[in-house]
Amino acid sequence: MSGTLTDPSKPRILLAYYGPEDVSAIIEKKLSEMPEGSDFSIQATNANFGAPADHVIKSLVIAYQYPDEAPRVAEVEENKLLTIKKSTESDFSSS
Repeated sequence: MSGTLTDPSKPRILLAYYGPEDVSAIIEKKLSEMPEGSDFSIQATNANFGAPADHVIKSLVIAYQYPDEAPRVAEVEENKLLTIKKSTESDFSSS
């Protein structure tokens, strides 16, 4: 993945999957639209990523890395909110 290398407030996406589907391009696009310095949040829903496996509960998994930090992985089940924050643990909350 190309990541966002020029803005240290945004993570570089190493990989992103929703169920069996690679959704890295979708995450990269959403990340590019994020205001500078803000947390990145996205709902793990079929509306955002399509329905790669009907009648199966999926997870959204994102591996990411901020400059000068170790890579991290965030994961939430379908219909939950995934939030990535710089220099803190990822925050998972349901909506």
